[in-house]
Amino acid sequence: QSDKLLATIKSRLQCVKIESTDRASISTYLQEKYNVTKEKSEDVANLSEGNIGAAISFLLGNDLLERNIHEFQKWMRLCFQAKIIDLVTWVDFINSWGREQQKGFLTYSLHMIRESLIENFASNDIKKVKHEESSFIKKFAPFIHENNSIKIIEELERAHQHISRNGNAKIIFMDLTLRITVLLHIKSINLFSSTN
Repeated sequence: QSDKLLATIKSRLQCVKIESTDRASISTYLQEKYNVTKEKSEDVANLSEGNIGAAISFLLGNDLLERNIHEFQKWMRLCFQAKIIDLVTWVDFINSWGREQQKGFLTYSLHMIRESLIENFASNDIKKVKHEESSFIKKFAPFIHENNSIKIIEELERAHQHISRNGNAKIIFMDLTLRITVLLHIKSINLFSSTN
């Protein structure tokens, strides 16, 4: 994100562009270097978007990724069911995490909203999900649509910004949770329905 650097810093740097690596090469590299299964290496290669460094980070941080997968799915189910008492308990649990972990979880949540939109409106070729995420996405995607997706993304980004600025995590996540609960219940408009 070189555009975010100050001009005085950019003037003292040499820009070197590194081309993205294809998924098959990343998968093979991870299998050989880190002795992981083909299935896991393919999952990580899909998530990495051609970035070998990101692929290694995903692989080494796999436990954290597994936790994010579990907690996101639990969170969305509770939000959809509007189980307020259970949601308060969930917020207390997330509040026990460190700030970097909370920011990582919000980034992962944005990734899952993106994948839901791809499921609904784009080609499967650009999906970047692990095998255990696919079945959840198929069920969850219908609730992420043209009438709520932008607002959900804005709320997740706003929460990430507030966490980054050392806001009170418990208040931020409770506010976010209540807003997501409302947004998930907004209905999609069927543009192809006809009126007689």
